Amino acid sequence: MRNAIPNSVAIVAAGESNAAYLRSSIHNGGPEPDQVWAINVMGSIIKHDLLFHMDDIRVQEERAKLKPNLARWLEWMKHHNVPIVTCRAFEDYPATVEYPLEDVLNDIKLPYINSTSAYALLYAIWLRIPAIGLFGMDFSYADQHKAEKGRACVEFWIRYAMDRGLTVFVPDQSPILDSCERAGHWGFANFLYGYDGEDLELDPDGTDRWKLTRTPRNTLPTAEAMEERYWPKGSEE
Repeated sequence: MRNAIPNSVAIVAAGESNAAYLRSSIHNGGPEPDQVWAINVMGSIIKHDLLFHMDDIRVQEERAKLKPNLARWLEWMKHHNVPIVTCRAFEDYPATVEYPLEDVLNDIKLPYINSTSAYALLYAIWLRIPAIGLFGMDFSYADQHKAEKGRACVEFWIRYAMDRGLTVFVPDQSPILDSCERAGHWGFANFLYGYDGEDLELDPDGTDRWKLTRTPRNTLPTAEAMEERYWPKGSEE
């Protein structure tokens, strides 16, 4: 399954931050990825090169007896003509392709994969795809008390990918890596806690190091602004 490895891939799940991918696709606002991988139901919404559905299909068929929407989704997959990467392939789902679990586990040396999104990310890491974009992998939402499991796992493997020299892009709308909290596109310097009295700039110096420039601010943030930052409205002290 390592044939024709792309230089870049966008992995698109169903969370709200997939809007960044959809806007880019509609307006051509950024470089087009070589491939697009859809997570679960996104396969019925966007054009894609691979669909990841890691739930066992036979188990899902049992669940579908109680869930008409799931039954319709499984019927759709039976007739899908794009490869469906899943835990077990079945002849009555001709597009299904078995995930290379043993190869991936031997590559990462840690059996910690708790969502379909994480499986897709690790597949990209196993293939050594240089640039990986993650869209719609949100897991937690500002207006909900309950969060889906899986965020920590994806964030863990993002760092692993970076240590291997791969580039991982997360849109500003996503809570992954607290991206939705930072000021500006890839504004890491503005997301360093505590340096509220300075403007920080990080630039590569042509080597593997960043050059840090620190400029004291003429005007400090107001007490009200800092209180809102520490204790946003609606939070409890």
